Amino acid sequence: MFSCHKCAKKFTTEHGLTIHLQHCNDLLKENNPICKSKKKYFIFLLSAIVCILLINTVAIFKINEKLEGLVPPKGKLILIKPTNCPQCQDLEAIKKTIQSQDLEIIKESEIISSDNKSQELIKKFEIKKLPALIFESERKIKTSLRQVFEKDSRVVGKTAFIWEQNLPPYFDLTTKKVTGLVDVVFLTNKNCSDCYDVVKTQKPILESFGIKFASEKMIDVASPEGQNLIKKYSIKAAPTIILSKEASAYPQLTQVWQQIGTIEPDGNFVFRKIEVLQVKYENLEEVSK
Repeated sequence: MFSCHKCAKKFTTEHGLTIHLQHCNDLLKENNPICKSKKKYFIFLLSAIVCILLINTVAIFKINEKLEGLVPPKGKLILIKPTNCPQCQDLEAIKKTIQSQDLEIIKESEIISSDNKSQELIKKFEIKKLPALIFESERKIKTSLRQVFEKDSRVVGKTAFIWEQNLPPYFDLTTKKVTGLVDVVFLTNKNCSDCYDVVKTQKPILESFGIKFASEKMIDVASPEGQNLIKKYSIKAAPTIILSKEASAYPQLTQVWQQIGTIEPDGNFVFRKIEVLQVKYENLEEVSK
């Protein structure tokens, strides 16, 4: 017989006693406060190492992010112009603003809207009006630059900005027409020799609102066409002007027009309060009596 000197338990074989002694030693180690302390220390040390690695990773990421922010973004500047709209507004002012910012334009190009490349970009960036400017960066654009661009542009993702022409005239890709080209009729009065010159007086005023003309026509009040216009719009005084409905594309003009004229059911603008110009004109109602 073989006995355990630790617990006095008896075994018939030496092998059984050996297995038992190993088990007893394992139990002693588990209950040993020194062993327990070492185990806890090892776990603590491992946790500390993991935390240090995480902190270093975050710190490196933030440093890289800041360094990237110091490097001016590189990108392409592309201008898409409408195929047939010589009077459409350009985007030169916006283009100069872009070029003055802290960025590097590695390629600058102009393409017309009928070009295949233009069609791809129009579809990709969902462009609705032309001309349009695209700045596409190779990397994420820094926040300070985004704040400058976001005022007048549309942000696409993290690397692109789109400027579309919102001031008329521009080419509307939805209607496939030019918006903001106005037909103007200068209704003159040859029988009133001292009446004001309607073209010299009114045209500069209209141009000050940014209006671009598709056509200009002079019609005398005494002509059959002039009489038709007087009857159609109940015009009481002349010389005056009539603008086509495209004038509604100019919001500032529309706002002012409420005080000086009427917008007719067909959309045309008729100037009525000639007295605000402080010029000589003729009251057509008094003449007809």
